[in-house]
Amino acid sequence: METNTFRADAGKDFYQNGTTRFTPSFMTHYSLYSAQNYRETGAGGANLNVNSKSLEIFELGTNFELGWDFKLGNEKRFSPEIRAGYRYDLVGDRFREPNHLLPAMARQVSTQLEPILLEAL
Repeated sequence: METNTFRADAGKDFYQNGTTRFTPSFMTHYSLYSAQNYRETGAGGANLNVNSKSLEIFELGTNFELGWDFKLGNEKRFSPEIRAGYRYDLVGDRFREPNHLLPAMARQVSTQLEPILLEAL
């Protein structure tokens, strides 16, 4: 398995009345995830074969933050914030990791589930 990630944010604080802060910012985010093929063992008929897949994300976005800074005395502060943002993925990969039951287990599961499902109806 391999994972690579990079993220960068840049923004500027704007103050009004010394306590209200507005911060617009821009961000970029890149991630690459690659999984290798493997086969689970030791679970008898429940072993899985997992195929390799990869996922790539390249996002651009903007964020907005509105905050207030209140001094409570004795060097204490109270700073509530509201944040909102939007990201757009330029690559648009969809990730679905297919897991395949070994043939013997698939037959066993299908025959065992049918009576249970009929009883439930």
